[in-house]
Amino acid sequence: MEGVLDLPESGKITFDNVLTSPSADSQTPKQHKYDIAQLFDRLDSIQASLNNNTVSVSVLMNDMKDVKSSIKGTLELAADVSDLKTQNEYLSDRVDILEGRIASQSDQIKDLANAVEEITYRYMRDNLIINNLPEQGQGTEDCDTLVYDFIRNKLRVPNDQIFSRENPHAPVKIDVSHRFPRMGAQTKPMVVKFTMRSGRDVCLKFAKNLKGTGIYITDQLPKSMSQRKQAQMPKFKDLRPLGKTPTLTKTS
Repeated sequence: MEGVLDLPESGKITFDNVLTSPSADSQTPKQHKYDIAQLFDRLDSIQASLNNNTVSVSVLMNDMKDVKSSIKGTLELAADVSDLKTQNEYLSDRVDILEGRIASQSDQIKDLANAVEEITYRYMRDNLIINNLPEQGQGTEDCDTLVYDFIRNKLRVPNDQIFSRENPHAPVKIDVSHRFPRMGAQTKPMVVKFTMRSGRDVCLKFAKNLKGTGIYITDQLPKSMSQRKQAQMPKFKDLRPLGKTPTLTKTS
């Protein structure tokens, strides 16, 4: 019957029965041995192939582990990047807030500086500074007497404009006067505060009489205003030949 293995009379299956065809009886024992050797060779080849495949599978498994680790690291990195982005946005918002506060504080500081300048200017507006007025002794001079003498003899202000016992209501009356600290080898300037601004104005009117003496008088101004005045002096000099009298305002 087709598809049924015929058993020999002994009832045992041998390699000769399996590897030979129904006409195997006509084949020689040498041919059977050759077929068995080939079979073992093929089995060895299959075994080697299986061993190689086992090695390849092991390598692939290791590669897969590496890929998984890489993917895990990438996901963790992506999470870190997301956290950094969130932190960066937070810090950016904080910077904007701080910049706004700084701008506000800068405006407040500017307003305070302007207020201080205004107060200082009001305090100094009755003052004059006498430059290059020769000193009389070292720390023993009577500043008020020296200034009154300067007003009479150098500025040549009329006596009826200068305070005295005989003329107690005259505008030119000194409230206080003193020298500034010495600046190098120069003569210390004298600052004079008048009781009324009109006394200062009278002295300024007669300032032209100081020409050629080397002595000159100026307003006492806050440092910031004095710096602005110095910056404007070239323009003042250009205007004077044109017959114009420039004046310095608090904001110029």
